[in-house]
Amino acid sequence: MKFLLNITFLFLFLFSYIHADKASFTKEELDFAKNTPEIRCVTTNTWEPFNKKGKDKDVIGISIDFWNIIVKNAGLNAKECKVLDTFEEVLNAVKRKEADIILATSVSKDGLEYALFSKPYASFPIVIATNSNEGFITDTSELNGKKVAVGKGFTSTKYLENSYKDINYIEVKDIDKALLLLEAGEVYAVVEVLPVLAYHIKKNGYSNIKISGKTEFIFDVQMMVRKDYPALVSIINHEMDEITKEKKEEILNQWFSVEYIKINYTGLFYLGAMLFLMVLFWIYREVILKKYNKNLNNLLAQLEEKNLLLEKLSITDKLTGLNNRVKLDEMLALNFDMFLRYENIFSIILLDIDDFKKINDEFGHLAGDEVLKVFAKILSKNIRTTDILGRWGGEEFMIISPETDTVGASKLAHILKEKIDVHVFKDIGKITGSFGVAQIDNGETMKEVVAAADKALYSAKNSGKDRVVCSL
Repeated sequence: MKFLLNITFLFLFLFSYIHADKASFTKEELDFAKNTPEIRCVTTNTWEPFNKKGKDKDVIGISIDFWNIIVKNAGLNAKECKVLDTFEEVLNAVKRKEADIILATSVSKDGLEYALFSKPYASFPIVIATNSNEGFITDTSELNGKKVAVGKGFTSTKYLENSYKDINYIEVKDIDKALLLLEAGEVYAVVEVLPVLAYHIKKNGYSNIKISGKTEFIFDVQMMVRKDYPALVSIINHEMDEITKEKKEEILNQWFSVEYIKINYTGLFYLGAMLFLMVLFWIYREVILKKYNKNLNNLLAQLEEKNLLLEKLSITDKLTGLNNRVKLDEMLALNFDMFLRYENIFSIILLDIDDFKKINDEFGHLAGDEVLKVFAKILSKNIRTTDILGRWGGEEFMIISPETDTVGASKLAHILKEKIDVHVFKDIGKITGSFGVAQIDNGETMKEVVAAADKALYSAKNSGKDRVVCSL
């Protein structure tokens, strides 16, 4: 009898452990996973290393590896990805709801009209490749007036086209076609996401092509989901957060590793002193110089990796892991530009931890730091996919909500306030927060809308704290 009880308890423990992740899903997410007969994925197989043609399967790559982990851990019923010829066809399949998800893209203005986007699972700069005899490009504006090959319908192309109207864009089906045009001298440059461009240059052995510069654009690699499937986005984000940093690095390193080809020179015969000198010269040119170029490319790749790390550190708050003031300023400028260009409204939520100085005084600064970290996690878990969260300074946080008016931003602020109100902070107890909400308006500058949110926050503090105040 005792043996049977032990076996039963062991089974229950294993069952609860295996289903622990699903237990954290909301009812809406569980219903979606249970009731959706199959999730249809669509992709190309020409955007290496994110998606490429496999030997036994139609498509493999970084995006497929991440998707397979999410499908397995969330228990989703997903079909094998359908491969289409062009990225335009892929986008149209989601737009017409003939497919449910694209595994590797980034947020674009037109995409937001018919789709939702997950959190990024990787971020890379958009870079510029030229022939090796060209100098380094220090500013994207140097491409104005020149022929530049770009992927037709690619999100990276749309980033460039929105800001640089004077470039002579040569649209191509895929990156291989773009590099062929560059090698032939028919275009001045190719613009694409760093790992994609580097992968294809190395794969095809272009020793006369180099990465000559970096644009100001960062490509956040995300999954695009049809707009009426918000529960799927929530599930993806949940499972994305569960993937460890080590596992993400393992996936990326697997696809970014470089394969070196050993060159074996045979069949050379002694044909006299002149022929011997010619062979020596040929070996010098084909082996030594190529090896030098490869080493140089490796050094540039390592330098780029360090630059990416420094760039990430420069826009990340060290304590909370959120966006810092520099990144928030950048995103404010971007949303303000979208408002001026396309009248896309956005709202700002400024929030502050009430009586934070008292927490530091009574419990110490280490306890105060823990409060900031837990506070940041509560906010991160409860904002929407499109919202941008960061630490504005001290105990103050900012949320930028694109395509959201004051009513929507106020509703979000109340949800966040309620989540904070019910949380019990270790060794401290209950903590409250005050919120100020403001919406961009015609004629306002970016500084004025931030000042309006700050004024609303100040009003919330002065009227009793633990409340949401909207700017008039």
